[in-house]
Amino acid sequence: MVSTCWASPLPNGCEARVAATHETNADAADTAVIPDASGEPRPKRLSRGAKGWIIAGVVVVVVAALLVVADLVTRSVAEAQVADTVERRLPASVQGDVEAQIGGVSVLWQLVTGTATEITLTSDDLTVAGTPVGAEVVARGVPIRGEGTIDSVDATFALDEDALNALVRAQHVPGGFSLGDGTVGYRGTLEVFGVEVSYQATARAEAAGDRVLLTPVGVELGAGGVSIDAGDLVSRLLGGDPVVVCVADRLPEGVKVTNVDVTPERVRVEVAAADLPMQREALSRTGVCG
Repeated sequence: MVSTCWASPLPNGCEARVAATHETNADAADTAVIPDASGEPRPKRLSRGAKGWIIAGVVVVVVAALLVVADLVTRSVAEAQVADTVERRLPASVQGDVEAQIGGVSVLWQLVTGTATEITLTSDDLTVAGTPVGAEVVARGVPIRGEGTIDSVDATFALDEDALNALVRAQHVPGGFSLGDGTVGYRGTLEVFGVEVSYQATARAEAAGDRVLLTPVGVELGAGGVSIDAGDLVSRLLGGDPVVVCVADRLPEGVKVTNVDVTPERVRVEVAAADLPMQREALSRTGVCG
């Protein structure tokens, strides 16, 4: 069969097809990626959608960073205000500098809700009725506006031997105290048949609400050469009532002693309270020793 391309005298025959093919190749050459001076093709430009996502991501990061900075600044200012407020609301018998630390993830959010998740107060130079005391107080569920009640409070007070003796002297407890490993030693005198007998007892400290009980577990006698029935005297000392040290008038009303830990260096007293009023009058009002 003879092809009609060669037989056709019209330009729209095979010649036209060849011409069209040449034009297509020329257009393709015109739209090809032009290499840069180094011979590498130019990178493709980002679409508008991709640019939008990148900008949005940058904005989110910047906003998050600003919020973190704002929260840190707010936390620092709030902690200073809390410390100042606590110092002004301390009972008249309590003095000292207080440091505050606000817990929780975001202080800004706590300000919005009106309740601080956790506030820790510490003081290394606190004095209670002139007695130096180290203190740490952890309060949870604290109303930021200073009204209402605190959900719970746990506090620890540390006293060395001198501070302990100053405290018990204020309670008119006779004798002096010394600290041991889990025990407290104290000195005193008893009158036996008209004879004053000195003794030194070792006692176990126990928390009892607004009091600390010292129950004798050992005793040494010093009769000064006088013949006495030591067995009877020891029984009286070990089997008698414990020595009571009241701490109610050193604590806000409603605060109870929960634990006493004694080492040769210091005695650590732990106290706790629930639903503690935030009003200044309530915090300034202490318990009563009677």
